[in-house]
Amino acid sequence: SALMVIAALALAGVPPFNGFVSKLILYEALLEVNLAPLVIIIVLSSALSLLGYLKIIYHAYAKPPMKDYGKVEPSGAMLWPMIILAALCVILGVASPWIYDMFIEPAANTVFETDKFIEVAYELAEKLLAGVRI
Repeated sequence: SALMVIAALALAGVPPFNGFVSKLILYEALLEVNLAPLVIIIVLSSALSLLGYLKIIYHAYAKPPMKDYGKVEPSGAMLWPMIILAALCVILGVASPWIYDMFIEPAANTVFETDKFIEVAYELAEKLLAGVRI
């Protein structure tokens, strides 16, 4: 259930998880084009979703169960994908400044410069296909 808490907080956009970074970039973009009312709507919807997730967390940890179903241990096939995804939520949130600077910003800058976009795409294709040439 700790993995569920990480997932819920990431979905709600709580720092330092990946959802916070995604929402922050969205807020900045909306403010840049003068759409502050949409930012307010998104912040309110994020707050409401956080309240819903906190209710789930409360029922999972603080509230005594109505009926005891016994303890079931999940198998590794169930546990490892959740561990990996929870770790990615944290890693992508913490490493987001580096990821943004190294990948997202350069890619976004080339979208509107068609010559640069074609040049970067050609270089990337050339590197990827270097081992495929006959």
